[in-house]
Amino acid sequence: MKDFLTEEEVYDLMLKHRREKERRVADRIKAVLLSNQGWSFRKIAEALFLDEDTISKHVSEYRQERKLGLLTGGSESKMSSTQTQELVDHIASHSYTKVSEICNHIRQKYGLEYTVSGMTKWLKSNGFSFIRPHGVPAKADPEKQKQFVSEYEKLKNETPENESILFCDGVHPTMATKTTYGWIKKGSRKPIKATASRTRMNILGAINLTTMDVITDNFKAINSEAMRDFFDL
Repeated sequence: MKDFLTEEEVYDLMLKHRREKERRVADRIKAVLLSNQGWSFRKIAEALFLDEDTISKHVSEYRQERKLGLLTGGSESKMSSTQTQELVDHIASHSYTKVSEICNHIRQKYGLEYTVSGMTKWLKSNGFSFIRPHGVPAKADPEKQKQFVSEYEKLKNETPENESILFCDGVHPTMATKTTYGWIKKGSRKPIKATASRTRMNILGAINLTTMDVITDNFKAINSEAMRDFFDL
């Protein structure tokens, strides 16, 4: 049964084997690949510490049904390496909150069926995790950021060595109780004593990125006068 796989199938199976975490599925893939190289069922069985009947079944099921997984029901991928990379790029650039939405996309795009559990396993094996996105400023302008970097580099090159460049900003912390999320029994309310104080502080600070020195001072209000006094420190 030598050379019954195409070069693309061999590549896909080798890729699946590198990503597969389930040992029994990995053994199935190795059995198919070794059989394609001309190994006898007996030799493969000895190498994988399995019996010949199991090896024969693994190879037969793959050749007839393209089956590699332990369960039926659409959990096994039939995607080519090109489709796999295309889907990885698509998911990386789009936001999906439900695995079923990805299954629908694959059905419409490639005509392939996946169960939610099968797709979940595929996502994990391809480096995806169900985590919160990283928030970035909504008004961030990439072009203006590039312009700032360019101007900052120019400023550094033109600034005398005995002068410092400071990055400055103000903060306004309040001395009050802040509540957040926690594990609380359903149907009940957990009271937290809150302070009535509304004391607000106005802190102006600056950092020197060369020395990493930090300068701070408190003001009644942060305005032009406060900025002038701050730089006189």
